[in-house]
Amino acid sequence: MKKILNLTPHTLNINSVEIKSSGIARVSETSKLVRTELTGYGAIPVFRTTFGQVIDLPEEQEDTLLVVSAITAKAALEENPRRKDIFVPGKQIRDAEGRIVGCEGIAIY
Repeated sequence: MKKILNLTPHTLNINSVEIKSSGIARVSETSKLVRTELTGYGAIPVFRTTFGQVIDLPEEQEDTLLVVSAITAKAALEENPRRKDIFVPGKQIRDAEGRIVGCEGIAIY
């Protein structure tokens, strides 16, 4: 039986099963101001963000599924396309007001 490590900052709700966060895997990022857009809301800065290395992602273990954010999954699979333990939250479940309250499962890229 495999275990799931939720490496997102939120509790993962899969069909009413709650999996608390076990830490946060993320991707380093840098942002550079490229311009300012004048809008009806005032001057809005526009940045170019570039992403770097994955941070705090455990080594692959045969019995463990890692659930991470989509951006972390993409970066981790670019670093090592052979990894089979990287997952993201699956199809979203929304409440009557459209808020995300869970997911139907987990997904792969």
